[in-house]
Amino acid sequence: MTIFRRLLSLYPETVPLEDYFTEIIAHLFSIQPELFLSWFEQLGILDQQSLVDIRIVTQHSMDALEHHEFSSRFDLLIELDDGIQVDWVVIESKLGSTEGPNQLRRYAEHLANNSAIRHGILVFITRDYEPKNREIILDNLPLNRVIFVQLRWNDFYHFLRRQQSSAFIKEVLGFMKELQMNHSNQFTATDIVALSGLKKVYGLMQATLNEEVKSRFKEITGINPLLTDVNQLQNNRYFLWAWPTPDWWIGIGFSFASDEGNEYPTVRLQLEVSTRAKPMSRHQIIEAMRAIANRAEWRSYNLSTTRAWSGVLREHSLRTVLGSDDHVIGTRKICLALLEEVREIKQQFLYLPWTANTARTGVSEETE
Repeated sequence: MTIFRRLLSLYPETVPLEDYFTEIIAHLFSIQPELFLSWFEQLGILDQQSLVDIRIVTQHSMDALEHHEFSSRFDLLIELDDGIQVDWVVIESKLGSTEGPNQLRRYAEHLANNSAIRHGILVFITRDYEPKNREIILDNLPLNRVIFVQLRWNDFYHFLRRQQSSAFIKEVLGFMKELQMNHSNQFTATDIVALSGLKKVYGLMQATLNEEVKSRFKEITGINPLLTDVNQLQNNRYFLWAWPTPDWWIGIGFSFASDEGNEYPTVRLQLEVSTRAKPMSRHQIIEAMRAIANRAEWRSYNLSTTRAWSGVLREHSLRTVLGSDDHVIGTRKICLALLEEVREIKQQFLYLPWTANTARTGVSEETE
């Protein structure tokens, strides 16, 4: 989970997501204006050679023109000064919402009627596909006064990935992935092949997590495990779940790489504790997890924070079973071996709240 996601979780209902992300991008452009200039130069929109100054403003308000029903507020205004004249770049960003009533037309008219600038560039950039008609937006406006450009945030994501990395850029890229801004919403040839084999893949996963694995899981934990629902696929996993209490869970199953699809899926065993757990209970579980993380091939996450789901996990790449004659049997053997680790962990930490709670079927917020 990125620092931006953590900060947003502190005020999830009071901070509009689009405004929040706009501030992040504005700060990025402020500290590295060459990123904005290079991006727009590659798009063929700007020639950065003649610029002497760049000024960046967020949430810039404009009074309604005489025939406007509403006032306007630009998400991001970038003022470009070449020492003689000034151009404005207005960026309107959409992550989940859609264009407001005549919003782009109003913005274009503001740019066209601003005598203080030479040209106005209106950029409509969205996460989801929302096509706009340039002719309608610019209809009857002075020729060449306003340029309209439509972009997708996934274009900027892939541009940013090609730039020299920094800690801040890594956080921005990570946050964009968390917001699913790195996808084009277009089927690739690989996607078509994957869809064609989806039913078979489900069958293979179900055959792996079969009655033998379920029975062993129940024998060790004392809990009848539940198979994940389809919604967990968006969190890149397909698990059997057991909730000893409503505050923590144990899961075993398949985890899928969430990046660009060039990593093998893994078979994963994972233990995780909720942010809502009672302090004493959470402390006990976290201390046990610190010890578990010292076991061979285990790793931990978020053990030092109280504002995120915390856990430990161990996983094996499916690459390791590709050489076997029966991949399902090979993967199932990995699952059974991992469950033996659960048995050892339970014996080592008998003081943990292992009491079964069959009513809890929820899932975590963590997407490791």
